[in-house]
Amino acid sequence: MKLSDIKSKAVLRAPRIVLFGSAGIGKTTMGASLPDPIFVQTEDGLGKIAVDHFPLAETYEEVISALDVLINEDHQFKSVVIDSVDWLESLIYTYTCQKGNVDSIEQFGYGKGYMEALTWWRQYIDRLNTLRNSKGMLICQLAHARQVEVRPPNTEPYHQWQIKLHKHSTALIKEHCDLLGYCDTKTTIVKSESASGRQFQKTKSDGKRFIYCNKAPERDTKNRYGIDKEIEMSYDALKDAIAGKKEKPAPKEAPVQEVV
Repeated sequence: MKLSDIKSKAVLRAPRIVLFGSAGIGKTTMGASLPDPIFVQTEDGLGKIAVDHFPLAETYEEVISALDVLINEDHQFKSVVIDSVDWLESLIYTYTCQKGNVDSIEQFGYGKGYMEALTWWRQYIDRLNTLRNSKGMLICQLAHARQVEVRPPNTEPYHQWQIKLHKHSTALIKEHCDLLGYCDTKTTIVKSESASGRQFQKTKSDGKRFIYCNKAPERDTKNRYGIDKEIEMSYDALKDAIAGKKEKPAPKEAPVQEVV
């Protein structure tokens, strides 16, 4: 190590993103829109989407094998998409049980099986880091969402959308990624009135889908790019947000001049 090795300028590497949301929100379609993607499937979720993919992985070893192929062989792919990371978790638990010679992750003892599984989670994450650092690949992990009750010590309990993973797995995936985004439509609450005159509220959405990655109590999200608002669910919009490009403001209407 020498003083000449010191760097002060930030280097923007390929992003490591995690997108989670309900089934059918468009996570897989979003993954397929990334630059030259290759899918590592742990669930059969591509449907009619035509995109390059490995055969469906039915074991943890097959997932690692697919990642090793991308690491060790020359290819044209610029993005790797894991679909999905919560189905990968079950493969990791099965592999952990095989290594521990037990039938269930609970048989390790209270909480010990989930801690043991982190060994294989870290091995998987090391492969993703190698793809990013050595091959320059964008890393995208897709996951389903679940609603969890959060009980902070100083406020009332509230519900929060989180990745559908065990808390130890969630902590590791969240720490590793550069952007953790919740995918959803933008919904507003409007007041309405029935034919009998009864007042009530209903939700309204125009169907447009967004990625929410700024911190908010209703969702467990984060980003390292200073993004403070929702992003349109498209690769171009995501790329611009990561690069720090601002949306162009809507053109101002010309003032109406009175005719005397």
